Amino acid sequence: MKTKAAEIKIIDESDDIVVIEKPALIDSQNSREGRPSVVDWLTRRYGFAGLMHRLDFGTSGLMVCAKNPDAARGITRAFAGGTIGKTYLAIIFGRMKKDGGEFSSPIEEKPALTRFRVLERFSNATLVEVELLTGRKHQIRRHFAEAGFPLVGDHLYGKKGSDRLFHRPALHACKLVISGKTYRSELPADLAELLARWKREQQRE
Repeated sequence: MKTKAAEIKIIDESDDIVVIEKPALIDSQNSREGRPSVVDWLTRRYGFAGLMHRLDFGTSGLMVCAKNPDAARGITRAFAGGTIGKTYLAIIFGRMKKDGGEFSSPIEEKPALTRFRVLERFSNATLVEVELLTGRKHQIRRHFAEAGFPLVGDHLYGKKGSDRLFHRPALHACKLVISGKTYRSELPADLAELLARWKREQQRE
């Protein structure tokens, strides 16, 4: 599936920041493969590569970026002070019995805290809402895989052949809260179709 950087969508912007919606299959940072990236897009549009946090290549959803160095320092302080909240939707293998909970196992010897709640259960999968309380690399993917519920489509931490069922990790950054202001992003078409397909199959069972 080919995705172009031009598909990055602006959700909101001011003189200092821009909130964007990153499609799946676009890098946050520049890659050795030369694929489209958020950094390239920011540089072309604003002349400043104010990437303040990352989404994996296969993850879609909301990001906040800085348009100048002063704004970048302010966003960094906001992340450190906990005034920016990040919430995701994930589809995991397995029918999770718990309605919610937390994962707190360290990642690369650093504290990592992931909070989740179940939104919908299927015969062998679960839709969960996930709140990141720390920002470690692949935190959601690693925590759920360690718990025995790997993300659908995750070829790195998930089941062998999972990426043949779905072409990317089933993860979407659906909500950003920045200094009390909330931004939301609907599920992209590929994830919505995956859920719809499982709902149809479940109804036939």
